[in-house]
Amino acid sequence: MRSPNGVTYTSPGQRPRCETEQVLTAQALKRAAYRARPDGPTALPMISEIATGEKHDAAPVARLGPLVGGNAVLHHLGFVVSSISAAGEEFAASMSAHWNGKIIYDPIQRVRLSFFDPCDERNPVYELVEPASDTSPVSAFLKKGGGLHHVCYEIGGLELALAAANGAGFVVLTAPAPAVAFDGRRIAWMCSRAKNRLLVELLERDVDGGR
Repeated sequence: MRSPNGVTYTSPGQRPRCETEQVLTAQALKRAAYRARPDGPTALPMISEIATGEKHDAAPVARLGPLVGGNAVLHHLGFVVSSISAAGEEFAASMSAHWNGKIIYDPIQRVRLSFFDPCDERNPVYELVEPASDTSPVSAFLKKGGGLHHVCYEIGGLELALAAANGAGFVVLTAPAPAVAFDGRRIAWMCSRAKNRLLVELLERDVDGGR
């Protein structure tokens, strides 16, 4: 599927295997970066270039990872469980977190989810996720035991962040899509190529200060 900015993604609802599929092509990413920057670059910007406007060699920049340029901030840690209602109270107590009991259904992601705010604001928000159907993207993970599933970063410039992620060796898994839990703000998913693969959710920054 081709988006308006020229980036090619997989079909909605499909998530490729990290070890076998590269979702975004280099040419499409260059076009996305070109359209996203007012000065019209002819190649992907380096991560530190996005952050500071300065030119740097590609090798050391790539080691910084894709989160630097968009001023990424840790938003939450996501855990997959079979039942939020069954696990919620115990999870809140074990993490010293507050839980209001609200469970959100997201038909696009095909999950139910709920947030837990830490008693100590220096700690991250936690998210419990349960599959809404057997075809949910988290169903296979739950069959393996569930638990810690992903980290989420709030970031500015989602398209540029995905381009930087590709350049840093990450695999971009999904196109940006609106998320019910974040009042329609877009999210996208990527994972590292390392042996112990890290799944990362990128959340478009809310300029109005929402969740």
